[in-house]
Amino acid sequence: MNDRCVQCIMPANYLGISFDQEGVCSYCKNHTNIKYLGLEEMKKDIYNILDRKKDRKFDCVLGLSGGRDSTYMLHILRNELNLNPLVYFIDHDFIPEHTRQNVIRIASKCNVKLMIEKSRILTHCFYYEFNAWKKHPTPATLPTFCMGCKGRVIFTDYKLAIKYRIPLIINTGTPFEYVSYKSDLVKINPKTSKKTSYFAGYFRQVIKNPLLVLDPKCFLMQGAEFIINYNFNPFFHKFLQSFFNVNIMVPFWKYIRWEEKKVLETIQKVFEWKNFPGMSSTWRGDCYIGPIRQYLYHVFLGYNDKDVHLSALIRDRQLCREEAINRLKEEHLLLTNVAKICCEKSGINFNELQNLVEEYKKKLIN
Repeated sequence: MNDRCVQCIMPANYLGISFDQEGVCSYCKNHTNIKYLGLEEMKKDIYNILDRKKDRKFDCVLGLSGGRDSTYMLHILRNELNLNPLVYFIDHDFIPEHTRQNVIRIASKCNVKLMIEKSRILTHCFYYEFNAWKKHPTPATLPTFCMGCKGRVIFTDYKLAIKYRIPLIINTGTPFEYVSYKSDLVKINPKTSKKTSYFAGYFRQVIKNPLLVLDPKCFLMQGAEFIINYNFNPFFHKFLQSFFNVNIMVPFWKYIRWEEKKVLETIQKVFEWKNFPGMSSTWRGDCYIGPIRQYLYHVFLGYNDKDVHLSALIRDRQLCREEAINRLKEEHLLLTNVAKICCEKSGINFNELQNLVEEYKKKLIN
């Protein structure tokens, strides 16, 4: 574990990172702790919103992925705040069976209405974009594998809120999941925050591989994903919230400190929550595509989301550096086997995938 920050485990080759003379990374030096408002303040703010819409049937909308964060949030909403959420699950062709069972069991134990939304757009886009990516495999265009996923979640949030006159949408994102390298890989200049650098960089990728945008459905979905998630997120959501009179709350960023040990102990005890078989990490085991992408980022770059997440937990004093390093070693060792399983379940030839990566690396050397 050389060439890493001496305080956290951020790698030296991480895009946009810098180090001082002592070997401390810029992420550690710029870190500030979030001052969480607490559960009581969250309850107060929620009921201030709910009091404006007395004729509601449900208190909020919550997307339940079957993963740890949304499961824990449902526990808080239902068992600690006594709210009545409308819960939905987006089912597509890359959902493991243990995830489906998690969702059904959790919703049943919480006695909430569960709506299962079938989605085929992700299936279409994944296979098209994966085959397009194979023509020119680069880490910059790996996000195209998931086109249709986040966009469908946002669409379903608003669709259900509007249909059932629900005044509140709960987002389960956490501060520990944020990564910058995926968008920085696309930019012309990774150190700038200008949108023009991002769009110019993606245009450059399209010039190298026009297949990325030749399917009409995938092209439209890419545009929607970029608008919703990558560049115009604040403006987009402010407009929708104002237009439809809907509020969005992100509790793990403002009210509740996300504590990994507490989260896992709670959901395993209360819901008998199950993780991806053979996977030591409890993150992103609710879909087959996620581990495949994480495997590819690791072999392309030497790091992936786990390096960033574990580093964030160190800065939040949930882990010591030695524990994080040991976890990272274990998770990277198991990642290949997990990726093989996910490829098999998704109809992908894992050996072909490895060959594409090796060819890419040879081109870089030459």
